[in-house]
Amino acid sequence: MMYEEIRARVALVRSGLSGVDYALNPYVGCEHDCVYCYGPYVTKRDRKNWGRIVRVKRNLPYILSKEIKRVRGIITIGTVTDAYQPAERKYEITRMCLRVLHRANVGIRILTKSSLISRDIDMLEKFQDIHIGVTITTLNPEVSKVIEPNSSLPAERLKALIDMPKNIVRYLFVGPIIPEVFSVDDVIEAVQRLGGSGLDYIIFDKLRVRGDIYERLSLILRDVGLSLPDISGLNRYYRNIKANILKALSDYNIPIFFEF
Repeated sequence: MMYEEIRARVALVRSGLSGVDYALNPYVGCEHDCVYCYGPYVTKRDRKNWGRIVRVKRNLPYILSKEIKRVRGIITIGTVTDAYQPAERKYEITRMCLRVLHRANVGIRILTKSSLISRDIDMLEKFQDIHIGVTITTLNPEVSKVIEPNSSLPAERLKALIDMPKNIVRYLFVGPIIPEVFSVDDVIEAVQRLGGSGLDYIIFDKLRVRGDIYERLSLILRDVGLSLPDISGLNRYYRNIKANILKALSDYNIPIFFEF
């Protein structure tokens, strides 16, 4: 892994995500190197180097401190990167940004695959409007290691969410839903593990097929004995799986949202 320190010209950019006003990305690239990630295609970066070179915005907290004075609304930290990827342990750009944001009248949204977020509980619990989510694609650690190699293991992510203070809105992001990898039983197990701590809502999303994502995913899943169906059947699969999810979770009083 190579870290390259860069200077950011802007900190906050307008977001096209529903319910979000601004995006704040502490890093360019993501060390988690998830096989299904479409970030390189959105940002027009070289897919080959996406998980190998991470650019660190060293001056981001300073730029943010200037911009935040005229900003109101909801800010998502990490829309095309994971704010708590391994680089954050060394550089603490996200943590320094949290210090700046706490002094402003803004809401915070963070979605991560890293248990490192637990390090910043002392900062996160100070916010009045904050949602923290963890991503789960599977609870199988062996499959997770193959498709999201440098992320925290699924059980570690769930533990991080359990440990969040009660004043924080906690959610589960299940996605991308990958045929042969996704299991409704995994979702139910995750909900049950989180049951004692409370879970405010669940978001489900499908696999976003960009570039050679489907081909790369197919090859890698063969290493764990899984095979993807023909891509032409994806739409039908997602229609069916949505109905299965609603039925399986009908006994749980948890709001469910689909991004597809």
